[in-house]
Amino acid sequence: MVLLIHSLPCLHAGQATEDDVLIDGVQEVVNDIELADANPDWWALMDVSAWTGRKLTVKVDRLLEDSQALQSITLTDSEGGGQSFYQEPLRAQFHFSSRRGWNNDPNGLVFFNGEYHLFYQHNPYGWSWGNMHWGHATSRDLDDKKRSPNGC
Repeated sequence: MVLLIHSLPCLHAGQATEDDVLIDGVQEVVNDIELADANPDWWALMDVSAWTGRKLTVKVDRLLEDSQALQSITLTDSEGGGQSFYQEPLRAQFHFSSRRGWNNDPNGLVFFNGEYHLFYQHNPYGWSWGNMHWGHATSRDLDDKKRSPNGC
């Protein structure tokens, strides 16, 4: 199975736009994303593999006339599209953090069948509250962590 990821160019503290993902003309996803018109601060990731072979359209409610945001969106078959994760200079290396975006409200650390499970809320498309998704990470030793795709 091929994993396809959209890389969305984002700004920290930019103006949020409503971004819709339409599949074969039907709205499937709505998020508020601070899209970068040029020179993004970071790239948000969206797994679109469930819609392989179908027509995918990204619709944005407003952009600057000369914005390069939509032209900057890429589709790739590798997670992160060449981006390095967890190597940023200010990234915590011991405590858990999600690949991209904002973490909020860890909801219980559970030990089950030899593995710790952490469930948490996060916004994979911004650095502030919004676009709430559930995240799930597992670890056998609380040091080496494996992140699952969005959702539980």
